[in-house]
Amino acid sequence: MAARQASAALFVQSSSDIGSRLRVTASGRYDVLGTRSTPEGEAAIGDTKGVFTPKLGALVHITENVDLYGNVSRGFRQTDSVIEDPTLPLIRAWAYESGVKLDRREFHASFAVFRTDVSNEQTFDPIRLKSTNGGKSRRQGIDADMSARISSAIRITARGTVTDAKYRQLLTAEGDILSGTPVFNTAKFVAAGGVEIAPDSAVWHAGVGANVVGPYTPFDEPGVELKTYALHHLTGGVRIGNAELGLGVRNLLDKQYPEVRAGGFLTPGQPRSVYGTVRYLF
Repeated sequence: MAARQASAALFVQSSSDIGSRLRVTASGRYDVLGTRSTPEGEAAIGDTKGVFTPKLGALVHITENVDLYGNVSRGFRQTDSVIEDPTLPLIRAWAYESGVKLDRREFHASFAVFRTDVSNEQTFDPIRLKSTNGGKSRRQGIDADMSARISSAIRITARGTVTDAKYRQLLTAEGDILSGTPVFNTAKFVAAGGVEIAPDSAVWHAGVGANVVGPYTPFDEPGVELKTYALHHLTGGVRIGNAELGLGVRNLLDKQYPEVRAGGFLTPGQPRSVYGTVRYLF
């Protein structure tokens, strides 16, 4: 198959301070995308699409260290398999987010609520390499992030996201109606955190961390929900002259978990793995 794609875009953005506490940003972009393909032994197929994607945001300085923000935007991407069928519509989404940020010298934190409405949802099965097009979905939830240095030698980090992701409309190639069911491969929650120790006068540093993935429905397996799993990790290093030697262990407890699961097929996740690094400073 021979194929050719071309695209062009026009982008405009403006940002304005209203007083000393409010900043407003507005932008817009117009894209034109053209695809033309010629299957072997068949006539050429071509299509051109235009899409406008605006964005509007506002930031309010409550105090020197606290900001409130909110934004709304529209985005898009081309559908998989567009080379085979240039007439496939674009995947489009409206995204909304609002939150608060705290930024101090030794402490940083943020909290946000979000929502994304997707049209022409495309569900791709990475095992069978097939796609289902034409659905709608909604993802909404909360996101929190924190980093704090509790002493000159110790820093802790934590981040988590809780997501309610449901198909608003989806008809599979097999004729199953999945409206109201969880979006494939989207966990109900994910979290990660760690502790890093690095004394100022020491030649060594160490860290421990973990990440947690909540229950989710695998690709093309409606009604199935995989269990929550957690992975633990260790890192460390020592400086010898101009050289720095590092050692890490991923999945310390050798937890068995699925990297990808779809349609009854399973690709296992990475087992306990030890890795090392050597860095030399000239």
